Amino acid sequence: MRLIAPLLILLAGPALACKFIPQTLEENIRNADSVFVGAVERAEGDFRGVKGGTAWLRVLAVHKGRERPGEVVPVSSRMGSCGTEFAKGEQWLVLAAIRESGLETHMPAGTMQLTDDRGLYHRANWEAVRANFRPKELGAAMSDPCLRARFALMDFFDRLPRSCAKDADCALQYIDTHACYEPVIVDRSRAWERRKSELLKLQQAERNACPLAAARIPACSPNGFALACSKGRCDRKRF
Repeated sequence: MRLIAPLLILLAGPALACKFIPQTLEENIRNADSVFVGAVERAEGDFRGVKGGTAWLRVLAVHKGRERPGEVVPVSSRMGSCGTEFAKGEQWLVLAAIRESGLETHMPAGTMQLTDDRGLYHRANWEAVRANFRPKELGAAMSDPCLRARFALMDFFDRLPRSCAKDADCALQYIDTHACYEPVIVDRSRAWERRKSELLKLQQAERNACPLAAARIPACSPNGFALACSKGRCDRKRF
C-alpha cells in the first residue's frame, strides 16, 4: 500500500516551510501501511536535510502493521522541509509507509508528537490515539502508570459540563498539571466545587506517575485564549 499525500509541495531548501494540503487522521490511517505509538530511543541524521534521518522507536501500541509491542523499529524521514523530526525521549503516533529500506514517514503522512523529550504531553493528540485505537490495541501501553494517570485525567476533562448559551457561561478554565499545557474550557456554573477535589487528586496522581524534566522546562504561563460559546459548547479562541 502506498502512502498518499495529495498536492504535496516540496520546497527547495530545508530552511523553507513544508506546504501540503492535510488530510484527516482517519484518511491518513487508511493510507498508511503501519500505524503505531512509539517512544524514541535513538535518533541520527538531519531529518530536514537532504539525506534525512532515522529514529529507532520502541513500540508501545499497534493499530495497523506488522510491528509488535516491545520491539524497537527504525523509521526514516527523508523529505527535506517535510521531514518529521524525531528526538530521543519523545513519544509519537507514527503513520508510515513500507519502502525497500524499511518504514518511512513525513509530516503529510499524519505522524504526530504525543509527548516531548521533557515529558510534556499533547492532550489532543493522545485523545486522537484513544479515539482511533481499540482498547485491546492500547492494552500493552496502558501498563505504563504515567499513561494510565494521563488517560484518567483526560477522562475527567471529558466528563466536565461544556454546554452553554453565552460566552460568560464558559468563564472557568481547567488547567492540566503544568501551566505549559493547554486549558480546557468548560461551563463554570455546573458542579465545579463538587468536582474540584477529584481534579486535584487526578493531577497529583499524574505528577507522581509522570515526572517531568523540570530543569529543562521554561517558566510557563497559561496559554492565551478567549472564551467562546460556539454552537452550544464551550470552546476557546486563540489570540
